[in-house]
Amino acid sequence: MLRVVQNVVEFHGTFASYSCLDCYKIFRSSDVKLDIIPPLCGECGGVLKPNCIFFGESINPMVLQRTKEMIASCKVMLIAGSSLVVAPSSLIPFEAKSNDAKVIEINTEPTGITSSITDIFIKEKAGAAINKIIDIINKI
Repeated sequence: MLRVVQNVVEFHGTFASYSCLDCYKIFRSSDVKLDIIPPLCGECGGVLKPNCIFFGESINPMVLQRTKEMIASCKVMLIAGSSLVVAPSSLIPFEAKSNDAKVIEINTEPTGITSSITDIFIKEKAGAAINKIIDIINKI
């Protein structure tokens, strides 16, 4: 029997919410008015920033820790639509492989890991391939 576990770590954050850089209040993106740039906090007037990581910013230490925990028990890693050129996220498949995980890569073109650690390479757009995988899983 196939057992699918859904456990997502938003490694680079999300655009689904914003945080105030002054009072740290979190807002849903749909509630943030973008008529003034940068958007401002309705509570304190501070600048709101999307809850994602921009180049030059560090990954949240709690997210790094959770990612390492998940990699330690990972049996299959699915990589979809990533160039795998920016660290530290580019190192994740190597860590999984060193723990004997199988690596499945979905990309339109081979990457730096395709010929070295990828076990299965699916040359296709990520969305299309993942939809096919979901269809197959749903039929099991």
